[in-house]
Amino acid sequence: MIQIDFFGADVTSMLVPIHSTKPDKVYFLVDPAYHTMHDVKLIQSAIMEWKIVKEVELVKVDSGDIEDINRRLDEIVGKHEEKIYIDLTGGHELMIACGYSVCKKADVVPIYADIRKGVVYDVNSKNVLCKVDHIGLSDYLNAVGAKQLNGSHSTPKDDLKDSVLNMGRVIFADLNRWHALHSYLTANVKPDLDTVRIPKNIMYHSKRYDVSKLIDAFCENGFAVLVGKNLYRFADAASKEYMITFGIWLEMFVYFKVKEYYDETCLGAIIDWNESDYIDTEDNEIDVMAIKDSVPVFISCKMKKIVASEVYEVGFLADRLGGSSAKAIMATTFPVRTEGDGVKGIYQRLKKMRVGFVEVTDLDRKGVESVMDAALKLAE
Repeated sequence: MIQIDFFGADVTSMLVPIHSTKPDKVYFLVDPAYHTMHDVKLIQSAIMEWKIVKEVELVKVDSGDIEDINRRLDEIVGKHEEKIYIDLTGGHELMIACGYSVCKKADVVPIYADIRKGVVYDVNSKNVLCKVDHIGLSDYLNAVGAKQLNGSHSTPKDDLKDSVLNMGRVIFADLNRWHALHSYLTANVKPDLDTVRIPKNIMYHSKRYDVSKLIDAFCENGFAVLVGKNLYRFADAASKEYMITFGIWLEMFVYFKVKEYYDETCLGAIIDWNESDYIDTEDNEIDVMAIKDSVPVFISCKMKKIVASEVYEVGFLADRLGGSSAKAIMATTFPVRTEGDGVKGIYQRLKKMRVGFVEVTDLDRKGVESVMDAALKLAE
């Protein structure tokens, strides 16, 4: 079976129909004026990675030229005697219109993948051809040129879930004490040692903080062990990394919480805008990335008051990488609703930019599903 697809900005709309119908060969009509060959090659590679499509052929076309589009479609249809589908789920509007026109004059089936209803159907007869076979997080990461970070963050093992959540609650309840302890640890932890001496009271910004309860919590939850008077040994290399990284506790907390709700979740993904430079940077890092029913969600975690530039950043990443199907969310320890800046404050900016937000304490109080659904509704 042959399938003709139109290259567009929405990754989900391009991948899901192909992943569902599983054609032998795919023709992708692409307009180089709107899409770089780098982006096109990423999609092509992601599809071939499935090992179900034998060939993906790219056909360059002018998306604003009806005659050019029709000519390319006629050439493809004329080359094949087997069954041909034309996917109308995504792509430029004029391409979709031309695609449907070709189906009316030739023995070609126009199809549409209704992701919400979970079916792919024949547009003419409305008959269901197959169920939607959803893509996974690795499919999406491959398609957008992203990868999980190596070395920057150690993804906690599942058996650490309760410990991470317990520790997160303690830290979020008094961020000033965590600031004080973290500042001390970053200044005194040695790269080649697995122990550090920590006093019960620490000066931070001209104020003294009693950090004993915080240290005790790290020990109780298995991240550190008391081995002498005020001398502590890190449980392992990952625990050492977590205890000297200020914001990772919110990222890990959100990661474990949303993992209950989403199909797949990853902690720390980085976008490689230019694969040819072979250089990884954290300039385009996504704190937590998740996917459910083929809809990707980009979650940016901030253990402070959110500023406008951060809203624009996560909103841009979601739009750039996923198009209309991707959702952007800010997760924060800051009480946005009660301590926002009024009508022109950050809450209004989040709504305007269609970026959802999650106050981390709500994940405990209200439950993950209701909180994430509300955040996604704000992001629509």
